[in-house]
Amino acid sequence: MNRFVINPDGTVTDTTTGLIWQQATAGPMEWEDAMNYCKCLTLGGYNDWRIPTIEELFNLVDRSRYNPAIDTDAFPDTVSSDYWSSTTYAYGTDGAWCVYFSYGGGGYDGKSSSLCVRTVRSGQSGLLDDLVIAERLNEIARELTSFAVKLRGGKP
Repeated sequence: MNRFVINPDGTVTDTTTGLIWQQATAGPMEWEDAMNYCKCLTLGGYNDWRIPTIEELFNLVDRSRYNPAIDTDAFPDTVSSDYWSSTTYAYGTDGAWCVYFSYGGGGYDGKSSSLCVRTVRSGQSGLLDDLVIAERLNEIARELTSFAVKLRGGKP
């Protein structure tokens, strides 16, 4: 099963974490503007979008890719740039952690800097259960078809 399910409403469901991501890149914008952007965003019929934590954002990094270091099938317009997290820098609250999607590293930047944004929301556990069940049913159907073909002596 693919980790990312591309939804027709401009969102992507991460089947590993259960999070639903905004597919498009927003910004660049300052950190406070990014927070306000989330409050005003309605996407996929939801209005509970937020800036991801640094841990959530790092979960999108694909270290087998470069420029950008992300699954570009799921997130095709990702800019090879820095993306805000909601995690404030502990040693200076005027900064926040970010992920550099050019190579997948991370660091922090001043909140007055203009960085890109990819919003996230918590997914519905029922949705993931349905996805897992549907994928397992597909696997079972393939196994039964293969078994039936073998029983018929290789004839479909």
